[in-house]
Amino acid sequence: MSHVEGVEFECSDLDALKVAVERRGGEFMQGQTTHAWWGRFMNDSSGMKNSAADQGFDPKTFGTCEHAIRVAGVPGRMGPSGPWEVGVVRRGEGYALVFDNIGAPGKALEQAFGRHCGVLLDEMAAELSIREMLRDGYRVNRLEVSGAIVIQAVR
Repeated sequence: MSHVEGVEFECSDLDALKVAVERRGGEFMQGQTTHAWWGRFMNDSSGMKNSAADQGFDPKTFGTCEHAIRVAGVPGRMGPSGPWEVGVVRRGEGYALVFDNIGAPGKALEQAFGRHCGVLLDEMAAELSIREMLRDGYRVNRLEVSGAIVIQAVR
């Protein structure tokens, strides 16, 4: 069974994504053109929230990517038993994330990067905000308070 999920966002700054991945304990696999997943589209996730197929991703391309993201210290390429990786795929003018969220391998991705990669996206938004504030001449301090990212900026 496979439930390939697409994350609805467009990333045009891969450097910010790399920083976010590392902060969440992941590894950004630059230039890796496949990502580990179940390996076969089962057409059993139509209508499910965030289904990649329902978002217009072609199931024939599942498992292919321009870059990949894995949980640090967990080797990829292990076949149907996982661990899965997140594919960074070309979408519009930027990139999107696609991954298999089923079973223990999918849960490992969710534990590291949040449900629907939400924690990873929060990290990326924080990194982009920090970069913008630094460009505008602010001194910036990034903290985590009770699991939330807090950015302090002083001019």
